[in-house]
Amino acid sequence: MNVLVFGATGNIGREVVQALAQQPDVRVLVGSRDPKKASAAFSDHPQVQAVALDVGSPASLAAAMQGVQAVMAWKENVFFITR
Repeated sequence: MNVLVFGATGNIGREVVQALAQQPDVRVLVGSRDPKKASAAFSDHPQVQAVALDVGSPASLAAAMQGVQAVMAWKENVFFITR
């Protein structure tokens, strides 16, 4: 399963990505405005891949969601998980 994680380089996001990366059947896509920085942050997890993502750009969102079965995003204390 491919899971796209928004806010992956923040405090909560980093924990979410690390937990998902422990699952053998999950490939984690880390959405970031700076994919190089995101790749470096998760370089110890081979199943984590950074993808360019600008939430203000519909084209960027569409490209990042190619082949994705689930999305994890949050705002403050509200979590959004869709599948």
